[in-house]
Amino acid sequence: MVGPIVNEVPNGWDTREIDDTDLCKRLLNALEITRHERQRVDGVTTFSKQADEFKMYLRDYGVVNTMFKIPYSRKAEFRPIAISGSAAAAIEWGNQVFFVPFHTTKRDVVNFNLVTTEVSRAVLDYRQKRIAEVPPWLDDFKFATEETLGSEIESLQKQIADRQGQLQIWRDYKAILSTSGDILKDRVVAILRRFFRLHVEAPEEYREDAKIVADTGGVIAFAEIKGTKAGIKREHINQVDSHRERAGLSPLVPGVLIINNEMSVSGIKERSETTVPGEQIEHAKKLNVLIIRTIDLLFLIRQFEDHPDKKEKFLEIIGSGGGWLGVTSTNYQIFSSQPSE
Repeated sequence: MVGPIVNEVPNGWDTREIDDTDLCKRLLNALEITRHERQRVDGVTTFSKQADEFKMYLRDYGVVNTMFKIPYSRKAEFRPIAISGSAAAAIEWGNQVFFVPFHTTKRDVVNFNLVTTEVSRAVLDYRQKRIAEVPPWLDDFKFATEETLGSEIESLQKQIADRQGQLQIWRDYKAILSTSGDILKDRVVAILRRFFRLHVEAPEEYREDAKIVADTGGVIAFAEIKGTKAGIKREHINQVDSHRERAGLSPLVPGVLIINNEMSVSGIKERSETTVPGEQIEHAKKLNVLIIRTIDLLFLIRQFEDHPDKKEKFLEIIGSGGGWLGVTSTNYQIFSSQPSE
């Protein structure tokens, strides 16, 4: 409801712009609508054109103080509600924002209620005639094309949900670089089962232990899964050996230490560059334990994504006699001592 809009005020011998000091001005600025003061000699405004819904409001309160100029490039977005002379005195944008002239000398509560009731009725009537709303009961009637498009949308939504579920599996794999404890164990076991198609026994009472079991029931390998902010230490390798013994398994059964080492290091490249000390590689070799960093496991998964014999290849790797499985983006190698630079 627009009265006189003041864009400049005196400032010493000059003037100062105040063209964004209230919500009305800011909306007009955002919509690129320029405005100017209407020159008149009396308090009466005549309209050459006006929307029927606003006739009563404009009759009672439509004294125009400000005229609007809509930019040519945006004329299709606006509708004039009232024209005075050759300029727009009231406009609307997208059936959402309305600028209408307003003037009254009565500022009591009763008159306030009358004004708001009248302008609200006009806006609602105007919108109702120009917005085509489809009530829910019209959906009882369907065109054949609607049925076809609806079925296609439903099928696509199911495909999207399926793809999102598959994508989440791969995202969960990557979490082995950022987790430890039970969560890390669960994610690694899921990789061994789902990706490498291995039969894995991972009882809850042994927090970090897991057994890779053959289809015939014999234990193929014993795994220890852990996360640490430190580097790989001798005690980590010794734990695999002692827990393997506690499980009643021979030292000839390969041990696997899957370790998320140096967890405080961020970045794929930076994590790849963390080291496995030569003395720990040699110690692991002696105890028939293969060290696999979680970053190495991720790179191995990427290399084996489309490999038809990923299960057999992985079993071949963990049965190689211990050491460290070093994996890059293109190949992998089992080291029995510190690799040369």
